[in-house]
Amino acid sequence: MEVCKAVGGEIVSADSVQIYRRLDVGANKPSAEDLAAVRHHLVNILDPGSEEYTVGQWLRAAYAAIDDVLQRGKVPLVVGGTMLYTQWLVQGQPDAPEGDAATQQIVRTILAPFEATGDWDGGLELLRAVNATRAAQLNKNDWVRLGRSLQISMDMRQGDEVFTGERTGAASERYDVRSYFIVADRAEAARRITQRCQAMLSSGLLQEVAALLHAGLLPKESSPGRAIGYRQMREYLLRPDPHAGDAEALVQFYSDFCTATRRYASDQLKWFRSSKGTEFVWCARDFADPNSVPSIARAIAEDLSLDEHCHQAKRMDATQLQLREDNLAQAKQMRLFIQPDLRKTMSAGAFAQLQRQADQCTALAQGIPHLPQQEVNSLS
Repeated sequence: MEVCKAVGGEIVSADSVQIYRRLDVGANKPSAEDLAAVRHHLVNILDPGSEEYTVGQWLRAAYAAIDDVLQRGKVPLVVGGTMLYTQWLVQGQPDAPEGDAATQQIVRTILAPFEATGDWDGGLELLRAVNATRAAQLNKNDWVRLGRSLQISMDMRQGDEVFTGERTGAASERYDVRSYFIVADRAEAARRITQRCQAMLSSGLLQEVAALLHAGLLPKESSPGRAIGYRQMREYLLRPDPHAGDAEALVQFYSDFCTATRRYASDQLKWFRSSKGTEFVWCARDFADPNSVPSIARAIAEDLSLDEHCHQAKRMDATQLQLREDNLAQAKQMRLFIQPDLRKTMSAGAFAQLQRQADQCTALAQGIPHLPQQEVNSLS
């Protein structure tokens, strides 16, 4: 937002969840004030019950939005954390078949029992049998990329065309592209993630997901249903044999939600530290400094005014290398991070109120009037 205000920009969202209407709290969408202050593209463009939205569809829509912004004399800023979107835009589209809905459904059906039981090795073996090289590249429990890799392998075997996987058509072939990654101390970022997850609970995530489930708009196999936050909330609200006041289930959901979010953030950092992220200038954010965000915005605005040679020199200077080294060193410290119990982060009254809301939302999601009380066995 600060950069847009400084350079006269508009935001093109690169977030695979923010494209859906009615997915607001869990998608961490920009506020109504932000949407009014700066024009946003590719936000709220689909209904959650619509067909799958492929990365190829997003890429074409993103190029159309970028061209529209440029034609009106504005600066397009592509912002978001869906790494597949970012990679296709910055590095180009791979030479592979675009997603086929029928094949996607077959792959989901095949992988479902493995994912349900957490059998990553078993699921990975399916890919290893047809593409051992790709199987060796995947991070553990990255079920989305495993599914996509299996789908590509199946599609490639069905036709006569040969696909190499090489990327072409990077955005830099069309535009002067400047890429930035805002990074913070990892321990502080982890604490912020925990706080944000709790804030989502307080801001209506329970009610949002319960309403979607009640309306039949959040199928398990859909992209929104698999998204972090929505997936964990869906599993919690639709858990078998629920009973009122089940604090342990609520606390476990919260822990799973925070853990999944931190794990995704860790995967993002690995991507940016790898050779795939070399096009990005790293910008350090200090959460303790109220001037940090305005300072980053000014630095990016200044960099946008530089010629290509100066920009590339900045991208490879000693400060950039040090930021990457520091981030890698902080990864070791994260092994000591302990997820706080939800009950210890809020007052007893606030937790009791949250529990009542959770019980009401569980009943709504499961289509029952209210949750039964837990049976207590006693000896006579």
